[in-house]
Amino acid sequence: MKNFLVKIYAFKFFDDLVLIYPLYVVMFTDFGMEPWQVATLLAVWSATAFLLEVPSGVWADKYSRKNILLMGQLIRSLGYASWLLFPNFWGFLAGFVLWGIKSALTSGT
Repeated sequence: MKNFLVKIYAFKFFDDLVLIYPLYVVMFTDFGMEPWQVATLLAVWSATAFLLEVPSGVWADKYSRKNILLMGQLIRSLGYASWLLFPNFWGFLAGFVLWGIKSALTSGT
């Protein structure tokens, strides 16, 4: 049981260790986004995670939790890649949708 808890705490630590957290809003405004666009991005992120909360719980019951957690991290990586490749509103929007999917998968698992 102790080994299991260590794995959970390590996963959550590294899952939340995202050094861009305090800077992503600054980055968005640096790319010329208006405050309403930034607010829209954050709302889409929350709405995506909320809408996929129940289906992700069902997936976690049906499929391997480890694979779902891995898939969530890969999806979030694609979201960051979209931020780098398309540094505009639509690229950031796609990244936040992917991040919302990751949040739902992690929460559901």
